[in-house]
Amino acid sequence: MTSSPQPNQLNTDFYSRRLKTTARISGLMSTNVDFDHFARQAVEIIAEGLELCFSGIYLVDNIGQRIVLRSGSGEEGVRLLKDRHQFALNGESCVAAAVRTADFQLSYHPEPGITGCLPGARLDFALPISCAGEVIGAIYAVYDSLEHPSGEDILIYQITADQLAVVYNRTKLQKEQKTLTRQIERRTHLQRAANQIARTLTHTSEFNPMLQEVTDHLCEGFGLYYAGVFLVEPGTDWAVLAAGYGTAGELMVRNQHRLKIGGNSMVGMSIQLGEVRIALDIGEERIHFKNPHLPYTRSEMAIPLSYAGHTLGALTLQHREENAFNQDDVLALQTLADILAVAVAYHQSIGDAAS
Repeated sequence: MTSSPQPNQLNTDFYSRRLKTTARISGLMSTNVDFDHFARQAVEIIAEGLELCFSGIYLVDNIGQRIVLRSGSGEEGVRLLKDRHQFALNGESCVAAAVRTADFQLSYHPEPGITGCLPGARLDFALPISCAGEVIGAIYAVYDSLEHPSGEDILIYQITADQLAVVYNRTKLQKEQKTLTRQIERRTHLQRAANQIARTLTHTSEFNPMLQEVTDHLCEGFGLYYAGVFLVEPGTDWAVLAAGYGTAGELMVRNQHRLKIGGNSMVGMSIQLGEVRIALDIGEERIHFKNPHLPYTRSEMAIPLSYAGHTLGALTLQHREENAFNQDDVLALQTLADILAVAVAYHQSIGDAAS
């Protein structure tokens, strides 16, 4: 016959389990661990060590209206993550209250019910996660009994929250550093491509081959899907494609592809208004020409070719990805468009003189 655990044994088991949980949480810290990896490990350790129904880590979204699940324990965590489980920041959940008040919150359920989409829950607990004086989210715990979390439990939650804040801040700084490095590399690459195109414009005497080289350099140097040069047809309301990249560009030039100035196209509006037009998601752009020869375009920029107060045409630049163009691109490509406009004006002046 097996004897029942004695009170002292229960007490020893309680503290032993919590000491092990604290040690495991502390052992997660590493200079290489990122926030999501830490959060995934932490919720499983807490749920196991404190014998919870569920443990989750929620973060406030970018617009400060919702608190979204970032990591959850067990099968429920997988399900809730798939459903993008979240709480309204102005709602009545203890998670929202913890974030709003910057203090831990408890919510009791006298009868087993559903909380956070979890059946059988009797008590919710949430403790805020603060980083640099700002509450960025909360640790959420669900119990199947009405017993108040012990002081040792709350200490474990606080240790976890403090470490989450450290890892969150470190991950954020690492991402910012990577973004800055990519921006510097991209600027360097753009400058090299711009210099190469500028040399083409100043050292190639034949006009149409020069325009073709420009479109080739633009696509290859800037990683574009397509680039084309449209020139205004004198005495008309049309802009004709003078050069285009690849097989699609060659076909359209041969077929004298043209767009109406001020019509339903980025190029037409750019020429009419004399300003840069950018669509970072062409699916949301009302004024856009759907070209059957370029089915994979997702972002487009049109830059007018202006010289001495006259718009002579436009560059069209297209990318396979959404949100492909940034301010650095605009500045570099505007410089190229200005140089190209001078070359176009010079060519047209020679043609006028010859006629």
